[in-house]
Amino acid sequence: IPYLQIYYGGVSDEKVSLVFIGSFTGYTLASLLNVTLSTRLGLGRLIILGAAIQGVASAIIAFQPPFLAIAMCYAVAGFGLALQDAQFNTYVSRLPDSATQLGILHAIYGVGALSSPIMATLLMQAKVPPPLFYFTNLAWCVASMTSLLAGFGFSGNSSSDGQSQSAAESDEGIASLRTVISSR
Repeated sequence: IPYLQIYYGGVSDEKVSLVFIGSFTGYTLASLLNVTLSTRLGLGRLIILGAAIQGVASAIIAFQPPFLAIAMCYAVAGFGLALQDAQFNTYVSRLPDSATQLGILHAIYGVGALSSPIMATLLMQAKVPPPLFYFTNLAWCVASMTSLLAGFGFSGNSSSDGQSQSAAESDEGIASLRTVISSR
């Protein structure tokens, strides 16, 4: 945070806090729209869309916009990341031995959460301008989208063989947000 403040010409603490508010706003909006979007787009498409949205935000930040645009990009990135989080958890929870698989998924997430600040600190110590850190994030988003497209294609289907869902599942559908909230 102090490095961003210096780089952007003494941005105040209040303005820097907009980055956190932006992330929160994006996550909150995604949580409200997730059920509706997954019903309309399908799990595979929504994961890919989340990675694309996060990549667009990282690309914009990498090209050094004014600081307030960065806060808005954090809202966009938070939205994309939250979509990916929800859909990955949904997908992995449907796999055999899902408890172990979810543990592995969250461990990988934890490794990223641990290594990202370390890498950012190392880049700052090397006097790399902050926006260039986001090129790394953009590269990860492109790699993620590539592997997701290889796995899901452009279908909304989450099955590995690409076949459509069973009739019972499609009749049942995905619960609406109201049903999810009212369910114990």
